[in-house]
Amino acid sequence: MSFSDFTIVKLKDITIGGKGSYGIGAPAVDYKESLYTYLRITDITDEGTIIKEGLKSVDDNDASNYLLKKNDIVFARTGNSTGRAYFYDERDGEFVYAGFLIKFKLDENKVNPKYIKLYTLTNEYKSWVKSFATGSTRNNINAKMYGDMVIKLPRRNIQDKIVDIIESLNEKIRINNQMNETLEEIAEGLFKRWFVDFEFPNEEGKPYKSSGGEMVESELGMIPYNWKSGVLGDLIYVQNGYAFKGKDLMEHGEVGIIKIKNISSNTVDIINTQYISEILASKVDTKFKLCGTNLLIAMTGAEVGKIGLVPLNKKELYLNQRVGCIKELVPGGESYAYNYLLRPEAQEMIQAKAVGSAQPNISASGIEELKVVIPSNHILKAFQNICGSLLYNMCQLIEENYLLIELRDTLLPKLMSGEIRVSDLC
Repeated sequence: MSFSDFTIVKLKDITIGGKGSYGIGAPAVDYKESLYTYLRITDITDEGTIIKEGLKSVDDNDASNYLLKKNDIVFARTGNSTGRAYFYDERDGEFVYAGFLIKFKLDENKVNPKYIKLYTLTNEYKSWVKSFATGSTRNNINAKMYGDMVIKLPRRNIQDKIVDIIESLNEKIRINNQMNETLEEIAEGLFKRWFVDFEFPNEEGKPYKSSGGEMVESELGMIPYNWKSGVLGDLIYVQNGYAFKGKDLMEHGEVGIIKIKNISSNTVDIINTQYISEILASKVDTKFKLCGTNLLIAMTGAEVGKIGLVPLNKKELYLNQRVGCIKELVPGGESYAYNYLLRPEAQEMIQAKAVGSAQPNISASGIEELKVVIPSNHILKAFQNICGSLLYNMCQLIEENYLLIELRDTLLPKLMSGEIRVSDLC
């Protein structure tokens, strides 16, 4: 594709109305199904997807005037997240966009709207955003600046083909995520039925409690006979991370370092890591080395208590300080811990235990001391036989997504620059 095949436009030239509009300046409130969901900068990932955990609502009489609709794209306008973008997908549900977001309505008669969505993932776009960061000044891009952003557009038929190719990969990623959500719901439902409702199968395969199974008093209330009250440390232990020094961390390399920021949506991002040299890695105790299906927990800051599964992968990874790796002491302990730590009551206990004047912190022993019901060994093993397979499949799907993301991110700039002709792939 030659340069002559591109048309130079500004964002405002391919939008309806020719300018951006700022979101509603209303406070976020706790999520309620009866209210509109509030979309804030913090709810959008760098990849332009929605972070479903922690979504809030908005309770304002004007909220309906700020609903996102087909072909809308919003941009973050200030702070460290400046430039973060989200192209509205109706499958995500209804959203009212917040005041630190700027909305443009793309004109599908002038551009394939999803092509602009893909453009926001390119290095060209990211470099444009970085050009507004000057010294200690906080990033800020207003509606006029976004409107004046220059974009190179290929012919419409080329736009359509690029979108078809990349969106087919994005759709597979989305399907995998949906499958993972389903697997997680199955695991959580099984945990609740067996270890909260005590309806695990008895010797006859019938639900224990409702079939008259014997219950006894304990510190944690009535529990099945032959079970006991205890602490999470009876089932697992928490391995602290290694205190890597800032001067040892690099932006590129072969050995990745997993930090708290890499834990999100109950998974661990193994792509966007910092690195250490292979020489340094060879000197670090292997107890800090991670492998696929490891379960991690954040131990400090606003993310304290968040957990994530390490996907199956071939990348060499090490654990950084203030992130804990949960390792089982008995068969089934890790699967039990995964589901237990996702429960609201567990997160509340972690928050209550977290201390620190500047930011909350919890120690390995603090996690291990969380009070739990300890099942009989044969029930725990039976749970592991089911839940262990679910978690392994989840890790496989996450790994597949990373491979798809890598393929997408390799293809995208080459397709959009014309280095690879779409005709070569169709």
